[in-house]
Amino acid sequence: MPRTPSKLDETLLDLVCNERIVDQYDLQKGLERMGMHISQPTLSRHLTRLGITKRGGRYAPPGDGSPTAVAIIAAPPNLIIMRTRPGFANALAVVLDHQPLPGQAGTIAGDDTVMVALAQGHALPPMIAAARLRFMGEE
Repeated sequence: MPRTPSKLDETLLDLVCNERIVDQYDLQKGLERMGMHISQPTLSRHLTRLGITKRGGRYAPPGDGSPTAVAIIAAPPNLIIMRTRPGFANALAVVLDHQPLPGQAGTIAGDDTVMVALAQGHALPPMIAAARLRFMGEE
């Protein structure tokens, strides 16, 4: 049975997606701002399990081709499909709901898939580019 992401997992993904985190100390401080106090070994275990790695001098969400990577697939005319590791789609959808992509109307999450709907009047290519930049570090 797939593991359900914890509140800590969701918060870690949110922090690395939306803040420039350069070391584990900064990450622990970010968690403390949110009322979560964890040890460095526990933090390291969660980062490894979630596939969060340090790239370009900062911590970044999964997206480096590892088994935990987020695959971003265009589904014209108005959907993006995001595939992730089993059990992590809800955490990814929470991140997107709190910090939507440009032109995002909403999300629906399953176990390993998130569908992101495009709002009327917005183009799909800029939304795909924004998703790849945020989650994969690509432009």
